[in-house]
Amino acid sequence: MIRDTIDEMYELYRAHARSVGFSVRKTTNIFSRDDNNVLLSKLYVCSCNGIKIRKNGILPEKRKVKRKIGITKTNCKAQMRARLTEDGKYEVPKYILQHNHTLTRKEWNHLHRSE
Repeated sequence: MIRDTIDEMYELYRAHARSVGFSVRKTTNIFSRDDNNVLLSKLYVCSCNGIKIRKNGILPEKRKVKRKIGITKTNCKAQMRARLTEDGKYEVPKYILQHNHTLTRKEWNHLHRSE
């Protein structure tokens, strides 16, 4: 897949996320080191990517909570990387489709943050 701008890449992954049933989060940006500071690569991940950690870096321990909150971080590896090619367009060199959590129903997709 090749697109002209990084925004088109984001819209492409958002459309895929909407049809499958997950939310998208933007993470890593890699810029060129010269003066013009061009965006070379960008990583889009499933919003369930990562693990929940406490401020001191340790996993949260079980404690009495006032209300039950669903687990939002499941270390999901689904992602899409967009990379700038030599001709100035963006391509997808890495694309992982597999999720490790349940996906949402189509009627609940409007509740996603990336919508």
